[in-house]
Amino acid sequence: WKTNISLTKNYADFIHNSPIQIHWQKVKSHSGDLWNQRADELATKGANSNYCMSL
Repeated sequence: WKTNISLTKNYADFIHNSPIQIHWQKVKSHSGDLWNQRADELATKGANSNYCMSL
């Protein structure tokens, strides 16, 4: 996972310093994976939202 912009770096630092354990797994896009499709739906919904959350 590349952290090439400041927002992504801040997000990565937040996750790294969090007590939550996250396991990343690469999933091929448009492969029919149910949870990947759901994540895509949620990402699209978030991108189209006016809601802003401060980290």
